[in-house]
Amino acid sequence: MQQVIRERCIEPRIGHYANRERIREAIMSRLMGYLIGLHSAYLPFSACKWSLEGPEFVKKDDVFYWAFNFTLKKVPMWESRFEFAEDDIQIRCRFYNTTTEAIDDGHSYKVAAGQLKFDFVVSNWQWNIDKVKAFVDWLNSSPYAQYQIEIPTDKTGLALWVNMASIKLQDLNAAQNEVQNQYQETVEMVSQMQAATINDEYYQVSENRTQSEYERQVQVTSRFRNRTRIQYAKMNTEGNISGFLEFVPWVRLLNEIGEVKYVDVTASYIAAGAHLRLFICYPYFGDSTLEHDPTIGLTSAPTIPELMTQKLLMVLIGATVVIAVAVAAVKLLKKPVNMLAVK
Repeated sequence: MQQVIRERCIEPRIGHYANRERIREAIMSRLMGYLIGLHSAYLPFSACKWSLEGPEFVKKDDVFYWAFNFTLKKVPMWESRFEFAEDDIQIRCRFYNTTTEAIDDGHSYKVAAGQLKFDFVVSNWQWNIDKVKAFVDWLNSSPYAQYQIEIPTDKTGLALWVNMASIKLQDLNAAQNEVQNQYQETVEMVSQMQAATINDEYYQVSENRTQSEYERQVQVTSRFRNRTRIQYAKMNTEGNISGFLEFVPWVRLLNEIGEVKYVDVTASYIAAGAHLRLFICYPYFGDSTLEHDPTIGLTSAPTIPELMTQKLLMVLIGATVVIAVAVAAVKLLKKPVNMLAVK
């Protein structure tokens, strides 16, 4: 970033000054004051401390669900510049017993019984681009301002990194390793996932392509404007179950006076070696609160009374810190289980 700003913003302005070295040093010194306050590009959720609220059984009219929420309470020591995010990032989970869910007029969809819906909520986010723009504003008002520089906000955004993997139930200790920041064996390392379908398009994930080619953009066409689905491809091996991740291609923004605005969401993905690396991308939303609601579930699941037990609920809650387990897992010892790791 320092190099880009110097080449594009500073050097063109000082080229004709006789004392350009002194001017350059003065401007770069001012720039460093802004850059020191920037946070890194990646906050690992599995290295953060989270608080759990719930579970609570909720009944609203004819809708029934279990609710439990995670709130980010402490960022890792080596990422102290993300302290502003503490108490301002939530994952609100609802595990439905009935099929229904409406958001707002014109933005509604259904969540089936047996699916886990989780709202990803971000408030009071501090943007690096705002700090860089503060430097540019100072530069534009300086005596060296031969022309005005603008940095459009569409050059930045926020992405939710989700890994989709498929492991055996006896390998769930890999998820516990991630919770405890013990990386000797992670979910991705023991994954047996071979392929996925993205909006019905088959995509192999067995090869690791993260170093060799760019991510692929999810094409949100009119056919998929209500929901975008990424599904674990069904294999011929007996006992495999097919889970999925769905998300709506819009995000809900709430400003400080309660006004609601909807903006488009994009996504990209790439094979990462036995798992799919997915990035759900949100545009710059300033000081608004962002709410997005992906859903995970099975293409076929047992009925809820048969499915939901206290033991399964606690397994589901315990795993949601870094993964969400496909809800039929308790009955499928030694069978593949579809999983998500929110990075």
